[in-house]
Amino acid sequence: MSLRKMVSRLQVAIRTGAVRNTTISMQSLVILGRDAKPQIILDFSFAHIAFRAVGPNGSISQHATNADGWPDQWTITTLPVPHSDSYPGNLFINFGDGTLHCVTTGIDSAGVPGGIYHHIRQSDGTWTFGELVLSGSTGANPQIGVSINGPVSVMWQGYSGERIYRVI
Repeated sequence: MSLRKMVSRLQVAIRTGAVRNTTISMQSLVILGRDAKPQIILDFSFAHIAFRAVGPNGSISQHATNADGWPDQWTITTLPVPHSDSYPGNLFINFGDGTLHCVTTGIDSAGVPGGIYHHIRQSDGTWTFGELVLSGSTGANPQIGVSINGPVSVMWQGYSGERIYRVI
């Protein structure tokens, strides 16, 4: 299924109230459209979408999955970071154990990147939020990958435009 069709289904679910675990207005994908910066990955049975949403004090990163009721029932979770704004990086599923990995960038109020964070969703749906991968204002546009034997690798764009890589 295409990203456009999957995001469209999530937008319909938001409009019709078929979304659970909402703590803020979930109209963000409808309102922001492409500015929501949706990232999608498909598992064998369901989809995961990370996107930027409108929070009470700025932009926040959220994760949506239809793991509880394909294709039209969605659960949305906020990916917390200690910054005024947050943007999602990409998603990665370790198909060996079903763990979902996601990275986000925290943005300080002046618009300067404030850190990169690693979030983990276990196959049973439990989360570990916000392991700090990079502190300070030196990284943006994070990407994540997991090798077959487990180490997590994160790559991001440095403040001067260079690509930086780290195994965590």
